[in-house]
Amino acid sequence: MLQNWNTMVGTLVQSKDLAFHFEVDPRLPLQACLDDLRLQQMLLNLVSNACKFTKVGFVLVRCQLVSIQGKCESHLRVEVQDSGCGVPLEHQPLLFKAFSQADASVGRKYGGTGLGLSIVKSLAALMDGETGFSSTDRGSCFWFTVPLTQVDAGGLQVELKEPKSVVRHRCTVLVVDDTEMNILLLEHMSRRIGVNLIAFRTGGEAISHLSSTFEMPHFILTDIWMPQMTGFEFASALQEMQVAIPVVAYTADGDPETELKATANGIRKVYQKPLTRDRFIDMCNTFGEIKGDALNPLKGRAVESLVDIPLEK
Repeated sequence: MLQNWNTMVGTLVQSKDLAFHFEVDPRLPLQACLDDLRLQQMLLNLVSNACKFTKVGFVLVRCQLVSIQGKCESHLRVEVQDSGCGVPLEHQPLLFKAFSQADASVGRKYGGTGLGLSIVKSLAALMDGETGFSSTDRGSCFWFTVPLTQVDAGGLQVELKEPKSVVRHRCTVLVVDDTEMNILLLEHMSRRIGVNLIAFRTGGEAISHLSSTFEMPHFILTDIWMPQMTGFEFASALQEMQVAIPVVAYTADGDPETELKATANGIRKVYQKPLTRDRFIDMCNTFGEIKGDALNPLKGRAVESLVDIPLEK
């Protein structure tokens, strides 16, 4: 698991022209019972934030074995340290709260909705873990802990079971999400469950792709709150262009009005973040058997106006 983290996170950090360091406590056991998918999502959220606010320097991931006062079992502590701009003292109480950023200019300058740290905190709590951070003007260190159940590999008897759920038909999913770590997580899940994923960072890029290919995806998965074109606008544009491909969305926004607005703009279903493996499989089984015509209804149309000119909000 840690080797996979090193490769996956290292690729993300180095793509931002930052130095990457990965440290592993030699006391960590070789075998342990952990939720790999949730831990990856937590780690990617923290690393994505570190990359976002670090222009030059490094990102360090440190995995440690720790003891927590008042708890019997050992814990895995994962730290993400950076050499970025840090978090001003007056803004620190807002961290780990949903839809919160240091100030309004952060969203405009760096993008994002301020949900990443909230998701980390929620997932850590689900696993009886904790979160925290320290920050100065020379950088920040965000961390989480989770209980570590050690496994004795020598005496372990493994009972093979069928997975809780599997993808019934191999399908192709086109995803639109402006957050790189979300795409990385979906790519990882897709490889594990046998789904073909095509990813774009904006709705405009996805429309350009659909207009130039004859092979349609089985369905489209879009984030809702994106800076250039929201998921509502993207789905509405496809609806106006009479594209007969199911569009579904995922979001951490639990407001009932969001789901009503999604339906009004042609989105079939809204899934809540974090998108777990079982939710993704359910999505593929529900919409992966629906396939539009092989011939693309967008082929040959002039779509530049939709790509280049923002839709009215």
